[in-house]
Amino acid sequence: MAVRIPKTHEGPLRDLMTMEPEARNGLIEAIRSAAPVIDPSKLIGLVAGATQIPEKTVAPIVWMLTSMYSASESSRKGFARQVVDAARDLGKPDDVDFEAFQRDLEQLLRCDDSLGVTAKVAEVRREYGHVYCSARILTDIRPVFGEDPAQAPLAGAIVHTLRVTYHETSGHKDFHVALDAADLRELRTLVDRAIKKETSLKGEIAKTGMQYLEVETDS
Repeated sequence: MAVRIPKTHEGPLRDLMTMEPEARNGLIEAIRSAAPVIDPSKLIGLVAGATQIPEKTVAPIVWMLTSMYSASESSRKGFARQVVDAARDLGKPDDVDFEAFQRDLEQLLRCDDSLGVTAKVAEVRREYGHVYCSARILTDIRPVFGEDPAQAPLAGAIVHTLRVTYHETSGHKDFHVALDAADLRELRTLVDRAIKKETSLKGEIAKTGMQYLEVETDS
């Protein structure tokens, strides 16, 4: 089956094809030597920092390569050849050495320890229908009125609303859950327990000699 270049990949693919050989070689080496990471944005930062290529150019190329890596697992060389054949209309023949570009693309798709790890993690995450994006807890006072709503409230209750935003194939979606103080304490206990289990499992991973991929936070 012939490879079809998605519209979103045409721009970064053209940028990669028409890149000066020295710059593209630098990009290949930066990706090859990058530490394995979970987050593609972290890989983008590592690559941009190791080259003279602006991050705004590196970012769509890395995202494109991550997608290509997953699609090319059965045959890196064959897939690279099909991509080049499909991409010939994106660059003028005088601007691109297609044979050299195919060799370079094959090298990029063989960066198993960096690009490959990031692509495989992204693929695993896509297997879940819903992937967490962000959350917020909204806290309100809800007045309780008597028979005459014109009179001052008889009491007040504090209500929390947990809003969770998640990724789905069709985009971002939210769901809302009402909580009380007891629910918040239970959630905190569950989160603390999960963190303890993660710490324990890190120790087990270390015993095997396998590298642990840490998720970095802004805090």
